[in-house]
Amino acid sequence: MDTEPDAIQDSVLENVKAISALYQRAEREVTRHQRVVEVVTSAAARPRTLYVVAALALGWALVNGVVAAYGGRAIDPPPFYWLQGRWG
Repeated sequence: MDTEPDAIQDSVLENVKAISALYQRAEREVTRHQRVVEVVTSAAARPRTLYVVAALALGWALVNGVVAAYGGRAIDPPPFYWLQGRWG
């Protein structure tokens, strides 16, 4: 009975080493492009990014709305086609 836990421990250790080797090999094979994509998606997934994008959109709308309200020529007057991604 004493050998059974040792056999299980050895088996688990072998599996952990095999998984570790798989991860190490996968990390070595990652291209520069994949790493850039990972960095960008990691940054985009943070709440701070949402706040920055929201603040920029609000600032864009406020500046263009205020300029248009006071009779000036706004770069992107309401309804803010450029902010929506429409360029025409």
